[in-house]
Amino acid sequence: MLGRTPLYNDALIEKYREQNGRSSDLYPNTDWQKETLTGSGLQQSHFLTIQGGTQKVKLLGSFGLLDQKGIIENSSFKRYTIRNNADITFSDKLKARVDLQFVNAITTEPAATSDPNTSASGEIFQWMNGIPANQIGITENGQWGVGWNGVNPISATRDGGTNRQRAPFGSINATLNYKPVEWLEAEAAYSPKYALSSVKNFRKAIQSYLPNGTRSFLTPALTSLTQKQAQSFFNNMRATITASKSFGNHDLKFLIGGSREDYYNESLNGYRDTYILPEYPVLNTGSALNQTATGDAEEWALQSLFSRFNYTYKGKYLFEVNARYDGSSRFSAGNKYGFFPSASAGWRISEEDFFGGLKNTINEAKLRLSWGRLGNQLIGTYPSTTALELESTALGKQIVNTATLNKMANKNISWEATEEKNIGIDLTILNNLSITADYYRRRTKDILLELDVPLIVGLKAPFQNAGVVDNKGWELGIVYKGNIKDFNYNVSFNMSDVKNTVVDMKGINEAGKLQVNREGYSIGSLFGYEAQGFFTSDAEVAAHAKQFGTVKAGDIKYKDQNGDGLITESDKIIIGSVIPRFTFASNIGASYKGIDFSMLLQGVGKANGYVNGPGVLPFNVGGALGGTIREENKDRWSPENPGAKYPRLAFGESNNEQASSFWMRDASYLRIKNIQIGYTLPANVVKKLSINRLRVFANGSNMASFDRFLNGYDVEAPIGSGSVYPQVKLYSFGLEATF
Repeated sequence: MLGRTPLYNDALIEKYREQNGRSSDLYPNTDWQKETLTGSGLQQSHFLTIQGGTQKVKLLGSFGLLDQKGIIENSSFKRYTIRNNADITFSDKLKARVDLQFVNAITTEPAATSDPNTSASGEIFQWMNGIPANQIGITENGQWGVGWNGVNPISATRDGGTNRQRAPFGSINATLNYKPVEWLEAEAAYSPKYALSSVKNFRKAIQSYLPNGTRSFLTPALTSLTQKQAQSFFNNMRATITASKSFGNHDLKFLIGGSREDYYNESLNGYRDTYILPEYPVLNTGSALNQTATGDAEEWALQSLFSRFNYTYKGKYLFEVNARYDGSSRFSAGNKYGFFPSASAGWRISEEDFFGGLKNTINEAKLRLSWGRLGNQLIGTYPSTTALELESTALGKQIVNTATLNKMANKNISWEATEEKNIGIDLTILNNLSITADYYRRRTKDILLELDVPLIVGLKAPFQNAGVVDNKGWELGIVYKGNIKDFNYNVSFNMSDVKNTVVDMKGINEAGKLQVNREGYSIGSLFGYEAQGFFTSDAEVAAHAKQFGTVKAGDIKYKDQNGDGLITESDKIIIGSVIPRFTFASNIGASYKGIDFSMLLQGVGKANGYVNGPGVLPFNVGGALGGTIREENKDRWSPENPGAKYPRLAFGESNNEQASSFWMRDASYLRIKNIQIGYTLPANVVKKLSINRLRVFANGSNMASFDRFLNGYDVEAPIGSGSVYPQVKLYSFGLEATF
């Protein structure tokens, strides 16, 4: 590092060379990734379906099990699924369907954080990628090493306790259908769902040791248990009446209905620490000294009236009108209800007489137009009401309960509304090629914003319906099917693009963070300094606007946007967008006699990525200085290497860690998401085994990625520190049997 005394002398470096890559207590050389990623990653999936019944009652039952082991210790996902579907025919006029489902999902991960709502995997990967190799993970006598000031991802995954979430739920979908006459049909449906959630985060204090066996850090200082229990009930009732009639060339259909949804959730949270006997991880065995108990509840309801009218003339002119009248409990009286209409029209050009000469070539051609408005009530539970914050504090040497009004309310808040216009065309050519194309313009108005209020008010600003956002885009879908004798094949391709623009924020210009919303740019745009390469000399540094800390040749140079001679927050600009452009996917399938093949490709044609922090910026470990650097960071600026990819290594300096266009990356990609090859055994062979159909297959997921992103980081999670659980490459083999 320029201008600094070497941290490691030549003699120490020579000792490491003599050790030839091994690790010892005296000269640690810990491969943190290898020692942390010790999970098997094995996965198994089983699904059994049984069906039967009579002419009046038909039953279908199924049981599923998915068991995924993680690539770090004590991480897994297991899901049990039980379903039972029944179709009941009481008479020609009265029928019923009852679908029952029970799902129990269990997620387990290391308890590397005491917050059960925070992913511990992110913490593990952050430290695993950032701690330098010359720190001890496991001592030669098998004790846990100090790691990074007591933080050790190896011991955290293997011996640090677990964060386990159980989320069982049961649901019913019951439908009763009555058809008194041929043209009239009534249907009533009831779909309740009851869900439980149990989160148990037991984080054990891990004692680390120095090589001589002396105790060092205890991380965390106390063993603790955080437990959360929640239950929720979602209720959905719906009833419709549908009338259908045809008069010569005229086909009419009218539907009218109503629905009601309501939701209730309550939760309890408990915390205790100082577990003398960590073998008994229940709340009662912890100390009551620092215990906490909290709880909350929420509920909301939505009720709607809706209708739809369809008209078709000669099977070639199609018209549809929809109307919804929705009411939400989230809004105050006078603003609860919103009216949301929509309409669409279609013209089957291929059915016109003048199209007859092209019918053998263009089998189907339809032009579509649509317009509609939709409402959004997902704006928080009750932002329109005045809320008191209930807390406890110490007053007069005793604990007292307090109630505080901190934020203004706005009872005039109402629905956010989205208006969309769409034009599309559907084509079928030579019976093999299908093309669907759409162009749309979507404007969302009355988005909730916190507009500034005078400070003399003494309260935080309330939400107001003020924002406007536009989306303009297109979608294209192409499907081709064909065969050459016994060889059948199909290829589908779809691509879409959208340009997102914040139109109006009532003059609010967000700042002070990496992602901001600003008028004229997309939602969540990247905000930072415009990098102009590296300073080539100290004289250039002196002549330029003052930047951050001690700046020298080889540091990143930022553009002084306002020309005031200082690089400050006011010099930041929009440097990129996080909304991907030109997203695409393709399915390729083929079969020859009993052999079948399928492949799924997925990608993004244009996207900006911005990954920073541990593992990306040199010597940055979770915000602490030190740590390691990436291999490509070694291509750093020096007087002998002025054309380097990265700036000089500046330990303890902040200039090169500022949010800027320098750290932005191309996040476009093409990925082979899935490949499957299968073989179905001949029927005359499997029938001897009393089997109707038997297929074996091999499957591969996340097989390959083609991109220009940072090596080792997920291009599908391109924003942030990169400390996320990665998408893993998975190979599986299976069997499908029908009896």
